[in-house]
Amino acid sequence: MNVNAYKKFTLEQANALIPELIRLTQCTMKKLKIESAKWHAEETGSVIDDESAYHQRLNRYLRQWADQVTRLGVMPKGYFTCDFVSPNPERLFCWNYGETEICFTHKTSESFKDRIPLDNPELQGFEVSLN
Repeated sequence: MNVNAYKKFTLEQANALIPELIRLTQCTMKKLKIESAKWHAEETGSVIDDESAYHQRLNRYLRQWADQVTRLGVMPKGYFTCDFVSPNPERLFCWNYGETEICFTHKTSESFKDRIPLDNPELQGFEVSLN
């Protein structure tokens, strides 16, 4: 993924978007839960559905979520995880649903599993502003 295609955020700017990301994610999760309930209701015969159509709907909701996140200038990364381009060209801010603020970062060449807390001593001098 080309990080240059995304907006650059200060930590403050990125954290200001977290409520909107939470709202978008909760809305998508609600849609997924409804679809799951419909699918499981099929077992009792109340809904007739095709497994392929079910998975297509789930994928459509997840793509819509990713598109909405991208329109905010944020990189969607997997299920309800986002990266923000930081002022440091070698690092990304990382957010995952369930977190109320950005507390983690990882290198642009790394992934979610490699993230470290922003207060890690390894990051001494890490820039969080665009100045």
